[in-house]
Amino acid sequence: MDFDVEVNAQGTILYVSVGHFNGRSAPTSASLAIFDKSGDHFTPDHDSSVVPCAVNEPGKLTYAASISTNGLELFFTRVNPAGGGPGIYRAVRTGLGQPFVDVQRVGAITVCRSSLDQRRWHHPVVPPHDREALRDR
Repeated sequence: MDFDVEVNAQGTILYVSVGHFNGRSAPTSASLAIFDKSGDHFTPDHDSSVVPCAVNEPGKLTYAASISTNGLELFFTRVNPAGGGPGIYRAVRTGLGQPFVDVQRVGAITVCRSSLDQRRWHHPVVPPHDREALRDR
């Protein structure tokens, strides 16, 4: 079942979380897949198994992708179903169509509550020394 979708800034690429739920509320498996716009619909990217290879770690749940405007930086959530809480991760690539590499967990996560409905949500806190590097992305 596809359950999270991120669209690139140009509206031409979908980053989709594909999971299996087996009758449960949480997925038993989850990974990211990429789809390209073709006319008025989207088709699986022919490199979909290569581009997110480092992102989709076997045995882990990977979902909730967020792609940078230039398409070179990907944030996502990863959970070990064997235990532990979710983590926000960042992967980079040198060019469009290239695989994402250098996957690193984002160091600090802040849990916030929405003032509208009191639901919890997570967002990465970028350390001061990294803010300059990320400002123009």
